[in-house]
Amino acid sequence: MNELNLAKKLARIAGQMMLASKTQDFDISMKSKNDYVSEVDLAIEKRLKNEILKHYPEDEILGEEYGGTGENGRRWIIDPIDGTTNFVHQIPFYCVSIAFETDGILKAGVIYSPENDEMFFASLDGGAFVNDQKLSVSLKDQLDTTLIATGFVTNKQSISLTKNLELFTTMAAQTRGVRRLGSAALDLAYVAAGRLDAFWEYDLSAWDIAAGKLIVEEAGGKISRIDGDSHHLDSDSILATNFMIHQDFVNALKNGLKTAGIEERESLAEKN
Repeated sequence: MNELNLAKKLARIAGQMMLASKTQDFDISMKSKNDYVSEVDLAIEKRLKNEILKHYPEDEILGEEYGGTGENGRRWIIDPIDGTTNFVHQIPFYCVSIAFETDGILKAGVIYSPENDEMFFASLDGGAFVNDQKLSVSLKDQLDTTLIATGFVTNKQSISLTKNLELFTTMAAQTRGVRRLGSAALDLAYVAAGRLDAFWEYDLSAWDIAAGKLIVEEAGGKISRIDGDSHHLDSDSILATNFMIHQDFVNALKNGLKTAGIEERESLAEKN
């Protein structure tokens, strides 16, 4: 079984576990303020890790809750439930995100939304799809016609929260609206599907964005840092657009921060 097919199989398993848990009581704890982890997150990641190691015992696994080392340049990046707060509160906007990379190059990505039975997936140079339908980003070329999304750091007081509140106000005035939906992975999938025209956020982790980054790019979109510089999985911000509005979006974000008197490059780490 190749890596993409395995990731899709694992995503189905995770989705089944999420839906089954809705009729059961499960423990919830706090990793930090406003940052939930449930026993469902832990059970799913453990199950996916075990399944991967059955097929590829030498691979590294980077997960939000667990992990595993490897020395062959192959790595799986897993978020068992992206949107755990939504999941805990029974808001049907959450997913599992699974990516696979070799020597730092993303090769496959899967995001599965069990509530809608939508599987977004992509392989490098193979295009992006939702279920059996090929994905393509939107064709909007004017900011004032776009619908966009963002997310907020809420688990600590940080410069990122301050910056993003300013940018939310700025972008709400220049677009048709800004949504804060609560799952970065699904936000990225929706950009790839043309449902959203852009998404930005600060201080996400690799497991939040790895699969979505590949899916957006394979759907014809563009990924960068918020300031327009090249994006890596450890970058302190991400901007995903339909490509056509990318530079206008970067300029609008920069102007919003400048007007607010905030230095964009001041990172979360530098403030804490």
